[in-house]
Amino acid sequence: MLSKVEVNDLAAPFTIVGGLVEAPEVSGHFLGGNFVLHLDSDANQTPALSRIAMTFTDLQLAQLPHQPGRPLRGLAAAENTRSGRGDSLHALASAPKEP
Repeated sequence: MLSKVEVNDLAAPFTIVGGLVEAPEVSGHFLGGNFVLHLDSDANQTPALSRIAMTFTDLQLAQLPHQPGRPLRGLAAAENTRSGRGDSLHALASAPKEP
């Protein structure tokens, strides 16, 4: 359950021009590490056609919510790119992948 995890020092510059949303570098601190997201979305379509690229570095696994008595240790890094249709990040993540 990541709903109880904090994001700190969030910077989210973005532009919206003619229904095109661009956020070239959303950054912040998450789980003791860092993240950078790149997002562009065409909201002129229904649902919106979006692309997001995510990079997470130096995540502290011990800060992840976990079962008592089962400690997590170590660092993690992850990178993912996703494109598809959806009017929210959740909808984009759960939509079929666009070619």
